[in-house]
Amino acid sequence: MEFFGQFLVKEGAITVEQLREALDLMASENLRLGQVAVEQGLLSESEANDINREQRYTDKPFGSIAVKLGLITDVQLKDLLRIQNQRRVRIGEALVRLKHLNAEALVSELRKFKSEDHRFAVQPRDLPGYLDDNRIAEYVLELVPRVALRTSRVQIKVPRHCTRIERMAPK
Repeated sequence: MEFFGQFLVKEGAITVEQLREALDLMASENLRLGQVAVEQGLLSESEANDINREQRYTDKPFGSIAVKLGLITDVQLKDLLRIQNQRRVRIGEALVRLKHLNAEALVSELRKFKSEDHRFAVQPRDLPGYLDDNRIAEYVLELVPRVALRTSRVQIKVPRHCTRIERMAPK
C-alpha cells in the first residue's frame, strides 16, 4: 500500500521535487487542532502547549485531553474539528494549486490510484488461538496502536481481549 503522492511519482505524473513542494505547502497550511483552538480564541498558547506535553505521555487525542481538562466543551471540539477539516489542504489540491497537475489529470490519477489501492486493502484477520490469555501478546496489541499513531498518525483499533485487528478510517 502506498500514499497517493508516491503513486503519482511512480506513475510519472509528478516528480519527487514537485511532491516535496506539495508536502511543504500542506505542512505550512494544515494546522494542528491546538493551533486552530488558539486561533479561535478557545485556548491560550500556553494551554495548547500543556496539552501537547500531556499528549506525549497519554497517547490521547488533543481534543480529548482538552475536554477532559475542562478547557473546551464537546461542542467546541466538534466545531474545531470541522474548521480544521474544512481548511485541510490535501495532496491533490496542493499539486493543482502549485500547477504541477491540472484538475482533469488529478481526477484521472485518483481513479487509477483507487482501483490499484483496492487490491491492497487490509482485511481483518483472526489471531491464532494460542495467543489467548498471552500477556506478551496483550502487551504488543496495546503497544501497536500507540506506535502506529505516534509514527504515522494511523489509528488502529485493538479491542481488549481481541481476536481480530482492524484499521480505523482516519478522522
